[in-house]
Amino acid sequence: MKNITILTPIKNERENLLLFMQSIQDTVSRIEGYNFTHVFVDNLSSDGSIDIVCEQIKAQKHIGLIINQRDVGWHRSVFNALTTIDSDAVIVISADFQDPVELIPSFIEHWANGHQVVGGIKLSDADKFFVSLLRKLYYFLMQRISDSTHTPGFIGFGLYDKKVLDLFKNIPDSEPYLRGLPADFGFVVKGIEYHQPRRHSGESKFNFFKLLDISIVGITSQSKAPMRIATIVGLFSSILSLSIGIVYLAIKLIFWNQISFGLAPLIIFVTFAFSLQFLFIGLIGEYISKISRDLLKRPLALERQRINIPPSNPL
Repeated sequence: MKNITILTPIKNERENLLLFMQSIQDTVSRIEGYNFTHVFVDNLSSDGSIDIVCEQIKAQKHIGLIINQRDVGWHRSVFNALTTIDSDAVIVISADFQDPVELIPSFIEHWANGHQVVGGIKLSDADKFFVSLLRKLYYFLMQRISDSTHTPGFIGFGLYDKKVLDLFKNIPDSEPYLRGLPADFGFVVKGIEYHQPRRHSGESKFNFFKLLDISIVGITSQSKAPMRIATIVGLFSSILSLSIGIVYLAIKLIFWNQISFGLAPLIIFVTFAFSLQFLFIGLIGEYISKISRDLLKRPLALERQRINIPPSNPL
């Protein structure tokens, strides 16, 4: 029988864990023909989540736990686990019930039919209106500037075949962008649409700044367009500045005493020019920072401990 691993990243999910584990077990126990294991990756929880998982491991040997030395973020901890798990397929799902457990049988069904990446496509989310609007604008932007096909609504929740996982192992990327990597390798994400429910308990670990960080990683990983835009805007700004300067000089020479432009236009133009410079310098800095991290080749995550990995008795 083929082996399927359920991979769940956690940080301070104490209130959700027991119900989530039971929900996963009830769901996969009804699927025949596969061995299932459940691996948790902890990002420095401080609410006793680790203790709950360890207690469950004593009674349920299909559960395993990876404890990171520090919080390296959702994407890095998940990607590090994906590259070290030996399984025919891995299903990435969060413990907050915002990734519907009910989609797991559909993931496996499509995988059995030959799809190597099956992902949940989020049609709507439970975020505040402003955050939801920014997310839609981000997907709209990525569809137009991404070097590969970007799947709107795909956030990493889904099933990944062993062939895809083997390719992941050879990526020397310090900030892997899981949402876009399958498309980079030419895999088509078989999407299953869903409406995201609210968290069952607790608070989301993805605040505005973490979402912004993920979006910047996505843009710098998936597209050269921002650098091209900076070059083009810089070129046109130079031409415009030169043209305005020539016109201003000509008018002033012809109407020396009649024309007095004052400092206001100059101040506005200089302020605008400097704002563009700072914007594009910051953009270039993001690309350089990513290159620097890749060259350093530091590990995605430092693991403090592995408990029952690989799980000794799959379902």
